[in-house]
Amino acid sequence: MRDISARRLGKRFVNRIVFFFDPKKKKAYELKQYRKYLASADEEFQAKFAANALPKSELGKFVILGYVASGAFGTVLKARHETDTKPCAIKIQSKERAVKRHFPEGPIAEKKMQAALDSEFAVKALYGFQDPTNLYLVMEFAEYGDVRSQLIDKEGVLSEEAVKFFVAQIVLAFEYLHACKILYRDLKPENVMMFEDGYLKVGDFGLAKRSDGEKTSTYVGTIYYMAPEIVLREMYGVGVDWWALGVFTYVLFFKDYGLTNADWTDRQIHLAIVKHELEFSDSRTISEAAQNFIRGLMTKKVSSRLGTMERGIADIKEHAWFDLDFMQIYHKKAKIRIELSPRYIRPYDIFQIVPRVHREDIHRETFKEF
Repeated sequence: MRDISARRLGKRFVNRIVFFFDPKKKKAYELKQYRKYLASADEEFQAKFAANALPKSELGKFVILGYVASGAFGTVLKARHETDTKPCAIKIQSKERAVKRHFPEGPIAEKKMQAALDSEFAVKALYGFQDPTNLYLVMEFAEYGDVRSQLIDKEGVLSEEAVKFFVAQIVLAFEYLHACKILYRDLKPENVMMFEDGYLKVGDFGLAKRSDGEKTSTYVGTIYYMAPEIVLREMYGVGVDWWALGVFTYVLFFKDYGLTNADWTDRQIHLAIVKHELEFSDSRTISEAAQNFIRGLMTKKVSSRLGTMERGIADIKEHAWFDLDFMQIYHKKAKIRIELSPRYIRPYDIFQIVPRVHREDIHRETFKEF
């Protein structure tokens, strides 16, 4: 028996050595594990979403380090939890404002969704809590800001290899989200966060929707990135995300929207999205493969759009433009030379949005799931 066990152990050891030195076997194994991860993604997401078990905390346990951004969604601050040395981002949303906008379920769904996600290409939620005035969602902090500030608003243009590297990461993010039956619906440079070594994570899930495999018709998103079916109020699915990726890719190359213009009225933008054909700017030259890729994503007929046909995402990942290894990017082994500048954080008085004395929490029941 001992001899048999020894032989078995020896065989396992030899197999591991062969596996380590055989790139093909190693790649096949990694691909198999990745497919298993995607196959179980929806079930695991559903369980975490239903559990709604994001750790609680309170504002007093955080050191506020400064102001990051603000908008219709609320205010984002840089902070650090008392038990952690790494900075985090706190998204602060007014309960009163959410109720007045008739959308109190939005912050709740966003918190539950972000807490349930398990992807290295989506910003993770760390804590969720509330007080009588505000809702607080604590997330990973993107030291280098967003794609717009780092890659688009700066002088110069990105190389085609750099654009390919960044777009491939969004493809992996969408592959995971769509496996979880989530429509992201708001891809734009401002919603994609920059981390170390040029790796990206999609953030801001305020407009994301779990579709359960069914289509929806809600008019939602950022107008320049809207697919024709959203503009026309038609039923839509994952194709809207792939259209937005086409616009996103065009913006990375040319720093404008392609079909539309920031100076146009909503009516002009809608008309262009539905009727106009994409023409490439002559401000720079990009490969035929890159043009073909963008046109494929920005095909007006949904059933002919890259990512929506019979082979699904395989048509995107195996496109001629992507002469790269997606598994290398998934494991963050691929590298690119890029100069990143830490985002500017200015001092901020937290009491601008957090009252020193709270009134009665009249919205406690409304936000009990937060």
